[in-house]
Amino acid sequence: MEMMKKLSNGGGASLLSRNSKDFEGIAIVRNCFRDHSGAGGGSEQRLKGFAQAKTVTPFHASDQDSVVEKTIFDLSKYAFTLAEVLITLGIIGVVAAMTIPTLIANYQEKQTVSQLTKNYTILASAYQMMTTEYGYITSWGLNRTNTGEVDENGNPIYDTTGNDLIAERLRKYLKVAKICEAGKVCYPGASYNIAGDKLTDANQVFDDRNDTSPASNFFLQDGTFVVMGWYNGGAFSSDSWGTIFVVLPQGKDSILGKTKFYFKYNAKGLLPTGGKNDDGTGRSFSTGCNPDDHDAKSGQHCAAWVIYNKNMDYLKCHDKLSWDGAHSCKDAE
Repeated sequence: MEMMKKLSNGGGASLLSRNSKDFEGIAIVRNCFRDHSGAGGGSEQRLKGFAQAKTVTPFHASDQDSVVEKTIFDLSKYAFTLAEVLITLGIIGVVAAMTIPTLIANYQEKQTVSQLTKNYTILASAYQMMTTEYGYITSWGLNRTNTGEVDENGNPIYDTTGNDLIAERLRKYLKVAKICEAGKVCYPGASYNIAGDKLTDANQVFDDRNDTSPASNFFLQDGTFVVMGWYNGGAFSSDSWGTIFVVLPQGKDSILGKTKFYFKYNAKGLLPTGGKNDDGTGRSFSTGCNPDDHDAKSGQHCAAWVIYNKNMDYLKCHDKLSWDGAHSCKDAE
């Protein structure tokens, strides 16, 4: 009714009046409501008036069609052609190909830093608790792993009893998922140095590896592979030390300085190799963590750098890094 009042008062003229036909329609509708001469006649007249009004197009569809066509025509000016879309997609593909590998590498590096730091914290804590209960390993009377003797075929003779004892006692303070067994494949894949040179097939059964033993190797619950390395030193020797290395759960192969990292243990505790000070192994970060070095042990002295500097920039700019200088490629710029 409010709308009809507006129409009666001319308030809707601005909405409907585009030409004389609009006024004609409005007049017919207005007359419909002015006729109050009788219920029957008035109703008939009103119906007749509405019928006439229905034949009038108040909004003129033809005008609307022209407006829509004009709008579509105007919008077409801003549309993309197929060629433009393909070129854009091509550019996006090139940019993605250039940036995605870098993003993946950065993510993997952060993951390695996090996993190695966590494993070092866990192992160092377990080692400390072990020595608190059993005393320093220098008091255990352990034999040197490499006995210095050879068998009848000239092969070196190894004594792994010390490694086994340390692993057995250390496991008491760790969440261990699996201990390796003799005659069975324990860690699949191959072993590489930091330069990418293949060293050995890691999927040998332990009967074929006489420098270690199954009892010295085990998996933590997060998938980290822990191996007791050689024990270097005589029984009750104050300068005795040994190594433990871990292979992080990243891929099927162990790669020195990338997924495989070494720690050194002695009377002072467990320390990552490759620190600022000489760790007594005869190698350091500069000589033992060089991706251009093809020595079999290259990559064994990267753990300290990763843990303390939170990066693996030695893979990008090793020659520019040092403990007394730049600690990242960005610092070296």
